[in-house]
Amino acid sequence: MKKLIIALLAIPVLGHSQSIQLGANSELNVGTNTIMYFGGGAQVDGVYNNEGVTVVEQDVSLAGTLTNTGTFQVNGESALGDGLNDEVVMVNSGNVLIEGNTSVSDMITNDGSLFIRGNDANVVDGDIANTGDLVFASDVSINSAIDNQGILGTQQANATVAGTITTYPTSETIVDGDLVLTSPLINNGLLGVTGSTDMSTDFTNFSEANFVGETSFNGLVDNQTDADLVFASDVTFANDVLTNDGQISTVGSGTIDFTNNKYVGTINALDGVAEDGTPLIIDEVILLSSADTLIIDNLSLSTQGKITLPQNPLSIETSLNIISGVVNAANQEAFIVKGETNVESNELTPAYIEGKMVGVTTERAKVFPMGINGNYNFITLNSSTPGVIVKVECRELEGDETQTDDETLGLAKEVEWTIQTVNPGDTAVVSVGVEFSGVDLQNSSNFVRAKAYDASLQLYDTLDAVFHSLKTLGEPETDASIDLNDDIEIPSLGIIKTSNNLQVTNTPVRFAIGYSPILLQPEFYIPNAFAPQGVFEENHVFRPYISGATVSRVDIRILDSYKSEIYRTSMSDETGEGLDLSSVGWNGTVDGGLDAPEGVYYYNIRLDYISTIDGADQSLQTKNEAGSVILVK
Repeated sequence: MKKLIIALLAIPVLGHSQSIQLGANSELNVGTNTIMYFGGGAQVDGVYNNEGVTVVEQDVSLAGTLTNTGTFQVNGESALGDGLNDEVVMVNSGNVLIEGNTSVSDMITNDGSLFIRGNDANVVDGDIANTGDLVFASDVSINSAIDNQGILGTQQANATVAGTITTYPTSETIVDGDLVLTSPLINNGLLGVTGSTDMSTDFTNFSEANFVGETSFNGLVDNQTDADLVFASDVTFANDVLTNDGQISTVGSGTIDFTNNKYVGTINALDGVAEDGTPLIIDEVILLSSADTLIIDNLSLSTQGKITLPQNPLSIETSLNIISGVVNAANQEAFIVKGETNVESNELTPAYIEGKMVGVTTERAKVFPMGINGNYNFITLNSSTPGVIVKVECRELEGDETQTDDETLGLAKEVEWTIQTVNPGDTAVVSVGVEFSGVDLQNSSNFVRAKAYDASLQLYDTLDAVFHSLKTLGEPETDASIDLNDDIEIPSLGIIKTSNNLQVTNTPVRFAIGYSPILLQPEFYIPNAFAPQGVFEENHVFRPYISGATVSRVDIRILDSYKSEIYRTSMSDETGEGLDLSSVGWNGTVDGGLDAPEGVYYYNIRLDYISTIDGADQSLQTKNEAGSVILVK
């Protein structure tokens, strides 16, 4: 039988047929300048070559071959292929629009635009090679292989994939709806899902995969080096499935449940911008884990919100980077950063750790970037005992035990820190520096008006239940005015570095911010109690204290309850530089070096001094004091 060839070329022709039936041995060629219109349907068992415009109002059944370089539009449903010979039924490098539901049973090659609108469901059982744009605007089930080197996606439609989708670095696979995947997927290009995702099989990502809705991985997940998994909502990884050599980024609030996956690689929490320009702002990302220890290689934050850590132990191996945002470790007892800590904190974009953090002392300064209630309150440890694991907590000042010594007017209730070693029996010798903000010292119940104030770092002594001021290296760097002609100014932020070396053990040591007025004349302080075996080193010895003066002579006389003298010392300055009062005093022993019993003792103290305060009397003056002191065991 001869093949029937119909050629419509050269001049525009308008077809009025209600339908077309093209036999297996027939061929219809529609030229570039031709418009073919079929008011009915079309059954093509032969060859249809379209270089012009073809419009079919009703259904199309294609068992032959459609080659399209022009425009081919079907306003009804389409059956592409009969599934009998697995041959190519469509070769498209032009534009194809199908308005009704579509079933693909044989192979399609698309290098143009293939848009299938459909009504409720489309089924792909034939293989598709796509280097152009292939879009489904209604739900689609893909049960065959799609080789996608172009753009493959759905438009406000869901996709169920039981076949294999192969992608390339230049390809895009975008599901604008829900995705159910029951066959392995290897992503080499851009993958995006705007709805929920349920993957019950293996997923390998070499490039970028974005998931906007809830996502569940029940098969193996292999995120390769330099690849990025991006989530904007809840995500769950099944047990023992995750290998992350790239990075996992979250750009929206939700939970990331790692179940018992232990090594999770690099994690980012990032505010972003949607394609339409809408800001993507994270409120809170919650990490969940049932592993014995969750190990993160790098954790980075650049967000206005926070990331909440799980309760089980968590270790950051390489780096913690906080450009902005809060790491919420309030429920953590074993959050350790083994690598570098990089924080860019300022008043406009707080960046800190809230709660507890574990670190290892080093010969260099170890910074714990803590904060609370929107304010950064960093603490730095300088240690002479490197390699000791310590835990730092930042919190609001706790309890009613807020009594201070006589040198301090009050405490800031907004913040306190605790430090302790993690392992019982370990001891760390450290000096402490704090960078604090957000305190309101004027609200202290002990507030006293003065022209200006200095902040101080206070250490709580459990033996006398009093906060004591620590010596500082130089003057505290605060925002308080020291110009006595100005109106009253009280520090609300600043930096304090102490010269004290403290022994930190497994029992928490508490620090707080206190404040004192700037001296206008020398100030004296004689403790009413001391504890030779207490944690506070400067309270081991009973002695006088003076600020704003150089001492040239000191006399100390101690009497017991029977008014018998048990200790006496006198010392005079022979250098002209003034006496160091820390080198004098009673250490709580009597003749022979025996410890004196706990109780009340009486003292007589004389100090000869010259003021060092500008504007004060510079002549030699004498101070005589008598009173009682309690020796505490």
